[in-house]
Amino acid sequence: MKIRKATLKDIKEITKIFRIESAKQPYNEKWAEKTALQKMKEYVKLKNDIYVAEKNREVVGFMILKNNLTGSGAKIYLDQLFVNSKSQGLGIGSDLINYAVKYCKKKKRVALCLVSSNKSKAFKFYKKRKFIQMEKDFIYMEKKIR
Repeated sequence: MKIRKATLKDIKEITKIFRIESAKQPYNEKWAEKTALQKMKEYVKLKNDIYVAEKNREVVGFMILKNNLTGSGAKIYLDQLFVNSKSQGLGIGSDLINYAVKYCKKKKRVALCLVSSNKSKAFKFYKKRKFIQMEKDFIYMEKKIR
């Protein structure tokens, strides 16, 4: 397994993984292929750091890292991390997290942060890797606009 910086050639495979995995519980996000591809292209356009996990020359997962400046210091925000279904449970997500931690150290950041649903398998995955739930008072909210 190898982790490398994504190229434009990887965008379609990244988009495919994103669409399939984000459609599952608890996210239930049904992305049209065109819209999801546009979203991934926006990440590239905004110069986010996108890394892919490759196994046997096949992209099996990816993560998107963003610089995040807060009052408590410069951090890296893990915006997206997905591994395709057939590759889950093989340590690829852990390898991506370990890579992100090294990336943070190299960039002299104080933390790696993310948002996760406490109803997702990802939440347990992050807790197992010593991520700490920072605030119980902050709740994700949205207002539907029709």
